[in-house]
Amino acid sequence: LETAEKLGAEINLAFGKKCMGRLYRLDAERFPAGNERNQRLYQSVGLLEDAIECFSRLPEYGPDHPEVGDCYSLLGRTYLAFGRLTEADKAVRQAETRLRDPASKDYLDLQILLGDLEAVRSSYDNADRYYRQVTDREGVNDPERSEMRARAYLQRGRNALRQGHRPAATAYLKRAAEIWHSLGEPKAAAEAELELLNLESPPDDYLQAVQGKPAYVRVEVWKRDEKRRLEAASARNARRNEPPRSYWAQLVRQVEGDAAVNMIEW
Repeated sequence: LETAEKLGAEINLAFGKKCMGRLYRLDAERFPAGNERNQRLYQSVGLLEDAIECFSRLPEYGPDHPEVGDCYSLLGRTYLAFGRLTEADKAVRQAETRLRDPASKDYLDLQILLGDLEAVRSSYDNADRYYRQVTDREGVNDPERSEMRARAYLQRGRNALRQGHRPAATAYLKRAAEIWHSLGEPKAAAEAELELLNLESPPDDYLQAVQGKPAYVRVEVWKRDEKRRLEAASARNARRNEPPRSYWAQLVRQVEGDAAVNMIEW
C-alpha cells in the first residue's frame, strides 16, 4: 500500500485496500468479543470503504463494477462478524446489484454470506437455499470454487444440525471434509470433522486434554485413538476401561509434534 501510494498506482491501491480489509476481518475472528476484535473490525470496515471509493472513481472500473460488488460483499461479511446485521444487509444488497454472474467466485461467495445472514436469523430453509446454489454446482474443478463448495457444505451441515436433521448434517459435513482433504487442506477439513466428532459424545478426559486446542489437533487426537480402539477390537483385546488422563495428554503432544515436523498448519 505504501509503495502504491508513492507511485500513484491507483489500481494497486484499490486491490491492496480490499485485500487488507479482508485480512483484518480474518484476524479479528481469532479473538473473542472485545476491544482486540472490534479494533480489527473497524480497520476492516475503513479499508473496504476506501477500496469501494478507489474502484468507483477509476475509469477502468467505476461504481457498478463487480470488483465494487466484491468489496461490498466483504464489507457485509465484516459487519456480520461485528453482529451489525442492518449494515450487513445494506452491504449485501449493494453487492447483489453488481455480482450477477452465477459462475463467478465472487457471486458464489456472496451466496454463502447471504445464507449465513439467514441462518443468524434462524431462517434455516432460506439459508439452505442460498448454500445449495454453491454446493449444487457439480463439475467445479478449480481449487477456489471447490473450496467454496466445501465451505457451503460445512454451513449446510451446521444449518441441518440446528434443525435437528442429523443424517443430512452428517452427509454434508463429510462431503465438506472430503473436498478439503482433496485440496490438501487438513486444517479446513478439521473444522467439518470436529462437528462430526462432537456428535459422538467423546469422553471427558479427552475433552479436557484438547480444551483450547485447534480443530486439527482435536480431530487428529481422536482419529489416532480411534485407530487404537479398532486395532484392539480386531485383536479381541478391547479395553474394558477408558485410558488414563496422561494417555490423552501424551497423544496431544504427539499430534502437535508431528504437525510441527511435517509443517502442517493447524
